[in-house]
Amino acid sequence: MLISKAKILIVESIAHPTIANNAFLGAEEVLNLHFKEYERISVQEVFDIACAVGLGAEALEYCAIVVLGALVESLDNAADRLFAEVIRNISDISAHYSIPIGLGVLLVKNEDEGIKISKEYGRRAVISCMQLLKVKERIQSASCESFSHYKN
Repeated sequence: MLISKAKILIVESIAHPTIANNAFLGAEEVLNLHFKEYERISVQEVFDIACAVGLGAEALEYCAIVVLGALVESLDNAADRLFAEVIRNISDISAHYSIPIGLGVLLVKNEDEGIKISKEYGRRAVISCMQLLKVKERIQSASCESFSHYKN
């Protein structure tokens, strides 16, 4: 499979709409250069991302997933714990389904910081996803069996 023919799923949290839009604009710049087909779905909160990513991976329709979203820190450190759990859940899904996932989920001090850095994080998430797709393609081409050896 050529990377340019891969169908990519973009899962984004729109809890912070300006940050989400900026992250997608950055991602879109790279997507339009390298991929012919992608689908964008939005969920409200960052903690909804893992469920949407799992559903996308299970659909077996996508070659890779890019995840975009932001959590703004709170006084009680709940955002730190939530951020760690979201990343862990997404990583578990990636390992379980052997699907490349580019992470563009931010933990920021405030909305302004998120707006400032989100476009670059969107770009990086797609670039990371592309690199993982290349790794997967290389490993698959060297393997005699199916790529995923995960057994429930």
